[in-house]
Amino acid sequence: MRHLVKIVRLFERGASKSDKLRHFRTILLTGLFAIVGSSVTATAQSYAYVPNGAIGTLSIIDTGTNSVVATLSGGNPLGVAITPNGSFAYVTNFSPGTVWIIDRTNSIVATLSGFSRPFFLAACPNGRSSTSPIMETILLASSTPPRTRYSATVSVISAASNTVVATIPVGNRPLGIGIRPDGAVAYVANRDDNTVYALNTSTNALIAQIAVGNGPNGVAITPDGAFAYVVNQFDGTVSVIETASNTVVSTITAGGPVRPRRQSRSPRAKTIPNTHN
Repeated sequence: MRHLVKIVRLFERGASKSDKLRHFRTILLTGLFAIVGSSVTATAQSYAYVPNGAIGTLSIIDTGTNSVVATLSGGNPLGVAITPNGSFAYVTNFSPGTVWIIDRTNSIVATLSGFSRPFFLAACPNGRSSTSPIMETILLASSTPPRTRYSATVSVISAASNTVVATIPVGNRPLGIGIRPDGAVAYVANRDDNTVYALNTSTNALIAQIAVGNGPNGVAITPDGAFAYVVNQFDGTVSVIETASNTVVSTITAGGPVRPRRQSRSPRAKTIPNTHN
């Protein structure tokens, strides 16, 4: 994320185009999949959770020894989010439409069902969320495909009760979700609408519908919450959204189509910082 902050500062200072592109290439090389959505997630304790969707397993890696210490199977793992206190990992299974809840012993302690094609998910920072300032909440994007348009929603899951406490209609085929560090606003990338929805997590209301590039499918928020970076899969660009105004302030060309979801056959890289000890 330091590279994201650096490029934001370059834009603020009016740096040359070559400097902006040089540092943006660094983002692509070192953090592309941190931008596009959940996949490999490391806790502050010692583990990384790696979905291997193509073979239906979740690898759990001890980051101290870089060795696989557990492998969970029986689903189609796609996305991972860690609760802010580090107690649980939530893992989506695209098919059969479930969410695993994994505790610190790396055991599946509960399975939530009834989701249609769940994609990526995100944990509200510091447990600040839609119905209570102290409740840890997970936001989950999912969609049901009819012939012409996906019936798409974001489910708000209470980590306290492991129940869906709200369902929010969003754009066509939502994939990635990014949440501001203060937990107040969530940004949902709707791939087939070419939009990003900004959602108020206190009221679950739509704040803004933001037009971006072609095929947005992942969102990353800068540590200061000032900007959201959106990867556009089909036109090879990244849209930079200023969160204060919810407008696109820059579009960065990545040099070709960005298709991070094709990496599902091998572990993809994402780290979610967690301060739990």
